[in-house]
Parts: sequence; C-alpha cells; structure tokens
Amino acid sequence: MSASPFFRTALFGFLTICLLLIGALPALAQDEFPEPYSADYTFIRYTRTPDGVTATVRIRTTKDTFLSSFQPDSNYGGESSLRMGWDQSEYNAMRLMVQFDLDGIPANAAIDGARLYVYQAQTVPPDDQPMVYRAQYVRSAWDEYGVTWNNANYLGGEALPLQESEAVDGWRHVDVTGMIQTWQKDAKPNYGLIVTGDETPSLNRARIFRSRETSLAPYIEVDYSLQCDTVPPQTNVKPLNAYSPGLFLAEWQGEDFAPDNCEPSGIAYYDVFYRINGGSWVHWKEQTEATSQHFKNYAGNGDRVELTARAVDRAGNAEDRHGVQAATTIDDLPPATSMTPLPAFTNETYFSVSWNGTDNLSGVANYDLQWRINQGNWETLLSETTRTSFQITGAQPDSVYDFRVRATDNVGNVQGFPESPQAVTTVRTYSVAQVQPFVPPVIKSDTPNPGAVLVSWTASSALRTTISSFELFYQFNGGAWQSWQAFAGDQFSAEFNYQSLGLGDGVFGFEAIAVDSQGDRQPRTGVAQASVAIDLNDAVQPAQYLPIIIAARQ
Repeated sequence: MSASPFFRTALFGFLTICLLLIGALPALAQDEFPEPYSADYTFIRYTRTPDGVTATVRIRTTKDTFLSSFQPDSNYGGESSLRMGWDQSEYNAMRLMVQFDLDGIPANAAIDGARLYVYQAQTVPPDDQPMVYRAQYVRSAWDEYGVTWNNANYLGGEALPLQESEAVDGWRHVDVTGMIQTWQKDAKPNYGLIVTGDETPSLNRARIFRSRETSLAPYIEVDYSLQCDTVPPQTNVKPLNAYSPGLFLAEWQGEDFAPDNCEPSGIAYYDVFYRINGGSWVHWKEQTEATSQHFKNYAGNGDRVELTARAVDRAGNAEDRHGVQAATTIDDLPPATSMTPLPAFTNETYFSVSWNGTDNLSGVANYDLQWRINQGNWETLLSETTRTSFQITGAQPDSVYDFRVRATDNVGNVQGFPESPQAVTTVRTYSVAQVQPFVPPVIKSDTPNPGAVLVSWTASSALRTTISSFELFYQFNGGAWQSWQAFAGDQFSAEFNYQSLGLGDGVFGFEAIAVDSQGDRQPRTGVAQASVAIDLNDAVQPAQYLPIIIAARQ
C-alpha cells in the first residue's frame, strides 16, 4: 500500500531539516539517495551541495484511465491500456486521463525540470505519421473507477501547447516542466490531464499506451533543488525629505540572510508599494531588480505619500511587507514673490530695492533678481540669494530702471519671471513738477465758477535742493504753447481764467516745470501733462464720465 501524501510530506520535511540545518549526517555521494517513500515515489538522484540539495524523483501515475464515446457510460479505470484517437470497431473517440501526486515534492523546492514518460505499446495504423495531440488541465476532481465519457469528457480546461506522438513504439517522453511548476506553486489545482488525439473517423488513427496496472506505468521525473537558505531578506526604503516635488527619486535596498553554515542565496527581486493620504496600498513596482525609481504623477500638491518594500530571495523566501518605511508630502506648486514699489522718480544715483516671497508648503529657498535699463535686455543681479533687498549704486541720470524677482522653494519648484517689471523708477537729478488730472475733465455751463479752471500740480525736488518756483504753460485746441504764469515754490494750485484771455469753449492742455534753488530747470517736453475741455454751450453731451486712473508701470 502506498504511503499517504501527508506521510510523504512529513517524512521528507523531517529529512530535509536533519540534513540541511543540523548537518549531522555525512554528505551523500552522487549516486546515493534515500530509500523510496513508496513504489509511486522513487529517488533517482539526491545530492547535497553547499547551498542545499538537488534531487531527481520518479513519480508513477496515481490515477489513469481512458474514455470512450462509443461506450459513454463505461469505465476503464482498471484496464491495462490507455487509449487516444479513434477506433472504428469498439471505442470510437478515445481520450486518456492521468494524474500524479506531487505532495512528496517540498513546497519550497524549485522545479528545475520535469519530463512525462509513457510506454507506447501500439500504433494504429503501424506506419502512421506523427499524431498531433492536445493536453488540457482537468478542471475538477475525478474518480479513476467512476469516470466515463458522459461524466468526464467535458472536464478539460486550459490547454497546454500541442505535441506530436510519433509512430514509434516504446518509451516516449515530453517536457512538462511548466506544468509541474504550475501545480507545485498552486497556480492551478492538480487534477491531472485529459489528452485528446486525432479523432477523425475516416482516418481510424490511434495510440495505445500501458497503464499503471502494468509494470510499464506512466511516470514523471522531476528535477528540483532545495536551498538551505530558509531565512527571508530584510528591506528598507531610504528616508525621504519632509516635502518632495511631484517627481522625486525613491530608493530602497535589502540584505539577504541564511542559517549558520549556509550561504545566503541572494535577493531575487523587490516588491515596492505606496499609498496616498493613508489609503489602500498600491503595488507600484512588482518583481523588480532595481533599487530606485522616480515617483511621478501619482499624487497631487499637499498629498502625503508613504512607501514600503519587501524582497524575495533566490531560495523563494519572501519577506513580509512592513508598515510605512518612508513618507513625504508633495509640494509641486512654485512660490510667489512681490517687490516693494519704487517712487516714480529717484533723485539719487543710489537706492534700494526690496522683495519678499511666500510658498504653500516647503518654504522659499532662494531668489533670483533681474534688472534692465531703458527697456534693454534683462540681466541677473543676484542668483540663488537668500537676501530680500539690494542696494543699487551708480545709477545713470535720466534712465529708467526696471526690476523683477523670482523664487525657488525648498523642493526645487521654480517660479517663472513675470513678463512685466515688478518695480520701476526713473533716476533724475533735477526737480520735477507734474500737473494733476482734472476732475471732471469737462467744464459745463452748470459747473460752479465755469469761467475759471482750477489747475493743481505736484512736485519732487532734486537731491540737496529746494524748489524755488514753478512755471505753467498752456495750449488751446492743440495750438502753440503759451506761458501762463510763474508761481512760488510753495504754491501748488491756481485758477486759470481762460475768459480773461479771450478764450472760450475748447480743449486746454497744461504743462508745469520746476526750477530749483540751484537754478536748474526741469526740461520742457511740449506734451500736455493734463487736459480739460470747456463746453459752456453744451455742444458736447457726454453719455458717461469715466474715472481717471493713474497707474505705476508694472
């Protein structure tokens, strides 16, 4: 009576532990191997190596039979033959079924190769060409002495690659390494195979094999290796910064271990997982040999990303997945900056510019400051500076200076430079006067005191001077400029009585210039600094007065 699968598994496990971990028995020579567990399971080769054990075992079929479409309710489990193909006289279509018990192979063994042997006893017709046949995984358990065509013919599932059976009697074999690996890894349940040959009635082709009821029973030979390395590796993910950009490098590493007097088999691959904001773990990198990878576009700004990894060694020892091994928060938005406004006119050849910046998460790391003079090309004044102010020296008179700044945050997000300047000033060494806009810009007959216009102006004095006087000029309806009047340096408004000049409805433009205490005069431009329309005859009917907006250059 053959030993039970449980007994064979337990016995082999006991022998493996004794031989590999305790090391109490002497090494086996190449031609030595343990006693067979049963007639169905025999060691052909069993060899100890520094890394463990290699073995070849022969496993006889534990179930075999064939099915007949002509005898659909008959069972042939006790027959001495296995048949496939077509028999026109007795069986018609014939399909064989076989099953092998693999429980004696250790669960952690690596299948290195496997071959299925059958003894072909007869070929019909004797001079037949090779017959193509198809083997399929059986989808459910079956009873060797109960299966018939009617209750088992439909049990075929996924098919293996097609094979050929030559018209040569005797022992024949086929490679079944992939099939045994599939069963040994429990990728599919081991219910055996159902095999179909050429069932064309008019050809009457058949192959007849010996069954397990004879001394020439089908069997498989399996080569496997068993490592002494029974300890899983240990893996860790390199710590991440508190904040990271949307694209960052994740790195991991591992080390393999083994029992005493055994060399570690080495890490075969890693599995790396991530989760976002405490959600479900996602299998990111599967069975990779790499130890780094860029993490990109899986999370958004402000999301917390957590990583963990595990390894599997070449002996098949799998590390348990750890908890969080590295974490970071995504910062993929650039900083924002602003500059302190400069006065429209600067009377010194030196002045300061200042700025500040804000970032949504990781904080501002540094700034780049640029300037341009008189609308020329932008040039860099400061690069990657942590300063927030800068002193300009040697500025050129009558020149316009534009400034702009950008920031980079602590994870490398860079703000783009604005197209327009953020601070502007004009360097002047003379005093400047400026006529203010008129409100409203049209004088009507119902305006209080419509015969006179109040003209107001402002001024800034040159360095180390005072304004001694102002000179006001006007033009009427775009004509020639006329001198209106000179005013003291501390006067900033006056009434313009156009009627006393014999003028009426029309458009008046005004320009003011300043004269400082050193006698320097503001250059005349001949361009109106502000204008007002006189419409006492109501010739113009405005639909709406628009506000006048004075804006600094940006």
